[in-house]
Amino acid sequence: AVLRKPVIQRDGAIVCYEIHLHPTYRMPCLWFQIQGLDTGESQYDLDTVFRYLVPEQYKEGLRRYGGIGGISLDNHPVKGDPWFFVHPCLTGDNMSAFKCRISEYLTIWLGLVGGCVGLWVPRQMATIK
Repeated sequence: AVLRKPVIQRDGAIVCYEIHLHPTYRMPCLWFQIQGLDTGESQYDLDTVFRYLVPEQYKEGLRRYGGIGGISLDNHPVKGDPWFFVHPCLTGDNMSAFKCRISEYLTIWLGLVGGCVGLWVPRQMATIK
């Protein structure tokens, strides 16, 4: 299953987000890539990701998470080129706090995971009835 988010532009750079089912954790996994950076900035540098995308309140936690950090670079599961992803290993624990219907799962998950890398759920989409 793939959900492709339209690209988001940040200071001239473009961020592409995709959601793929993680084969090991059997959970959604958020993949992202920054394109169109200024000369001299690498799209594969974790510091660039933190500078462009990660809000201040998430930086320390994401850098310390699990000893390796909460964001890693790996080959995209479909395209094969390098993309960053947000580690899905605690998704089950985090999502268990929500008693949501399956139809609400992705919206809630995206609200938890997306914000740490600059992807926010619009309020109209996040309203649960």
